[in-house]
Amino acid sequence: MDVPGTLRKAARTLLKGRKLVPRVMGSGSGNQVTFGDGCIGRPAISFTGQGNAVTIGRGVTLSDLHVIVTGDGNRITIGDGCDAGQGSYFVCEGSNCALTIGEGSTFVAVQLAVTEDGSSLVIGKDCMFAYDIEVRTGDSHGIRCAETGRRLNAARDVTIGDHVWVAAHALVLKGVSIAAGCVVATGAVVTKSVEEGGVVVGGNPAQVLRRGIVWTRSRD
Repeated sequence: MDVPGTLRKAARTLLKGRKLVPRVMGSGSGNQVTFGDGCIGRPAISFTGQGNAVTIGRGVTLSDLHVIVTGDGNRITIGDGCDAGQGSYFVCEGSNCALTIGEGSTFVAVQLAVTEDGSSLVIGKDCMFAYDIEVRTGDSHGIRCAETGRRLNAARDVTIGDHVWVAAHALVLKGVSIAAGCVVATGAVVTKSVEEGGVVVGGNPAQVLRRGIVWTRSRD
């Protein structure tokens, strides 16, 4: 049985016909949340800071989505038709950070973390993220050279192209770009960019396992 798929269908059935019931909380001024028509779910959105904006497109399912924004001038944009919830956490931790998700992308219990001032995470259209996945632009904690005090682990942007499938338990780390049409295998730890489209990558650290693939959401 496809348990995650079954749970996703059950959640959509429960949400069918329900209204959007957002919970917006926190502190600071000038924070904005905008929902497009036809959104459903009970997202929890928390701000600590000023001048932040969360923009959600039309027809987005937001079941049990947690959005946490800490800092000033951050931007989170979720495109039309996304299924962005089911226990997922979308986090901006810093100032002037950006999290952008393209139309039709889906997420199940995923953690997206944009950490450190000025960093960005971009996910393309029609991407599919399974459960227990983490994508990060930074480490949230500093590592420095013992002799010079120089910071060794600064944040770096992450970009995931259109129509990328990230399977369960995968980890995508800072500075990575993944080309369109790729598959990230179960449990993969992606530490370097995947510049070739239409490949399967897996392992720790992730390497190309197969080339010339096309994937579909259905088995047929």
